[in-house]
Amino acid sequence: MRLQKEWYARLKEEGFRDIEWTDDTGKSDSPYLKGANTVAMYRKLQYGLEEYYRVAGWYLHDTEFWKTSDEYTVWHLHVHGVDGPRTAVLMDRPKSYVYSILRKHQRQLRELYGTRSREEG
Repeated sequence: MRLQKEWYARLKEEGFRDIEWTDDTGKSDSPYLKGANTVAMYRKLQYGLEEYYRVAGWYLHDTEFWKTSDEYTVWHLHVHGVDGPRTAVLMDRPKSYVYSILRKHQRQLRELYGTRSREEG
């Protein structure tokens, strides 16, 4: 906190004016932050994430593109929320291998269902 106050004081001396200010309690009367409804933004993002995983689950069970058991296992773990690095550890495979499988099937998922990958937002 001391360091933050020191830098804010230094910036103020140099004429810097923050357009998104908050007071010590975290409240803001900045016109640039007014109207930002974080609950609504969260709900919108959450819906998109839920939709992605729902469609990814369809793809897991409906597709005939599984060339290897590794591809199926990577996608199965992905659909159940296991991230790439953890999947690589669980499967004893390089992360680059896991991510190449994820990218390949995310492309196919978009072609089949018209959805975006989680990395694309």
